[in-house]
Amino acid sequence: MPAVPHEVVLLEIPVDADFADFRAEFERAVPRVDHERMEEIIARSPWQATTRAAPCTSWAAT
Repeated sequence: MPAVPHEVVLLEIPVDADFADFRAEFERAVPRVDHERMEEIIARSPWQATTRAAPCTSWAAT
């Protein structure tokens, strides 16, 4: 697999919690992934269609 250089911007956001507490709060706030639904989408879609549907498509062309 070829490596593709990709520049990103790192955001540093100060929080009033240690990592473990912040992560626990984040995990509670983020909706759970419906793995069964994801498997259905992957099973019936060609890879190109699947990557086009992804919210982050910077890698979709590879």
